[in-house]
Amino acid sequence: MGTEESAKFRCPVCQACFRNSPTCLRCGADLAPLQLLIDQAYRLRQRAKWALESGDVERAQEGAAEAEKLCSTQKGRELWLLSAWLLNEIQNLRPSSSPRQAAGTIPFTGCAAQLIPVRFTLNNVTANQGDRIFLTGDTAELGNWTQHRPTFDNAEGPAACWISRSWFLRVSVPAEQTIQFKFIKIAADGTLTWEEGSNHTYTVPTSGEGSVTVNWQY
Repeated sequence: MGTEESAKFRCPVCQACFRNSPTCLRCGADLAPLQLLIDQAYRLRQRAKWALESGDVERAQEGAAEAEKLCSTQKGRELWLLSAWLLNEIQNLRPSSSPRQAAGTIPFTGCAAQLIPVRFTLNNVTANQGDRIFLTGDTAELGNWTQHRPTFDNAEGPAACWISRSWFLRVSVPAEQTIQFKFIKIAADGTLTWEEGSNHTYTVPTSGEGSVTVNWQY
């Protein structure tokens, strides 16, 4: 998360400026839950911007709206309003059900790959308090690592830790596609650690929901 965005938030206990830390530097309050919400909203907005640049206005509007639900910001509201307006304009350009197209109208056609929700579970990873786990891979939904590695701003996450050393998150990815992915650990001090070894692979089902469980590779 960039410092420009993080500087807009304050500790809910003492109102000190939020400094991208798991604890408040002034009063010691636990800011980890707030940090997770801000990080998730930031990444949703980044993906919404990329979707907007690629012409996928509907996905951009959905991402911007979801980000606003998690953590509203001025720029976030502007992004949501812009994408919502563009989506409305595109819908107005779609041809009616009439067999004859009115003169001067522009036909609109769209094609989007079917997405399947997949639960990614990571076991046997050693993490300390304040560490976060992210997921990245070779699809746009997972950040398309071949274009952005070694940064992680486009990665999916952070994952939730539900039992000791096990983390999970749910991401929708293209149906019937064999994807490659890896996990990233971000320490509380910002140190980034990629998994060792070869990429994990998983073939997404054609319908329903998917699930894949892997161990962290040391």
